[in-house]
Amino acid sequence: VVDSFVSPSGNVVYAFQMDTIYHYAYDTIVNIDESMVTTNAEGFYQQVDVPVGRMLYLMPEKESCDMSKITLDDAKVLHAFIQNEFAFEDPHLWLAADVDDNHRVDFNDLIAIIKYLTGQSYTLPCESPYWFVLEGAIADYPFDLPIMEPVTVFMDEAQTMSYNITGIMKGDLTTYLDDQTLQVIIANSTLEVEGLSTSNEELVQNQVSINVVPNPIDLEGRIVLKGELSGNFSLQIISTSGKQVFNTNKRATGSSLTFDLDPAFLDAGLYFYRISNGSEEWSGSFIRS
Repeated sequence: VVDSFVSPSGNVVYAFQMDTIYHYAYDTIVNIDESMVTTNAEGFYQQVDVPVGRMLYLMPEKESCDMSKITLDDAKVLHAFIQNEFAFEDPHLWLAADVDDNHRVDFNDLIAIIKYLTGQSYTLPCESPYWFVLEGAIADYPFDLPIMEPVTVFMDEAQTMSYNITGIMKGDLTTYLDDQTLQVIIANSTLEVEGLSTSNEELVQNQVSINVVPNPIDLEGRIVLKGELSGNFSLQIISTSGKQVFNTNKRATGSSLTFDLDPAFLDAGLYFYRISNGSEEWSGSFIRS
């Protein structure tokens, strides 16, 4: 008798019989009631020589995960999707992007990821860091996929029963993209988060460095330009729908120019800025949390 299933490396295995629940870390071998539960670092969990009627039911669960996998690149992928610059063809991308467990993908998910990346939050708002779905399952709507709860998958008392379960880490979108697609998204991304750009440098356009401080903005914010500045500069703030929500003008008097932002006139979400001195133009984006 062999019952087994596969889940991501590092998951804890829940093995339960009657009302008793046992927790096993990966890469362990455990003997219980004439049966042996074997797990390894590749995420393969197997029990062998189990008499019918005495089977242990196994299900992966993981309450902690490697949060270092979530990077600015994940935020850029989600940003590209929200801006209709990239479509989620893999349904697992939808699940990875839904970090607040509301079965939707929107700006709130992007803001949650950026708050985590910038240290404003120590975790994502989801209750558990993983979705578990049956491998190979299909559905017209991604959130109609058979999402498995840890204690709802039972192995039948048959001679052989197998489950192949895919663990989808919330926030880890880049896992589901090939390198070429990911590099195109990153190269064309307009999302800049202070201190989290790929080069860890200010956005530089036309010999002028630009910083949105902080990004995301909350109680206050400012856009700072540094370089050889002269003349009048105009600032426009534009919503994702293309509507201008703010504009102002300011004259540069030295090598630095600061536009103060009042978040009170902005709803939570993503915004674009456009700065011009009549002959040159600078643009970027920021998030209002």
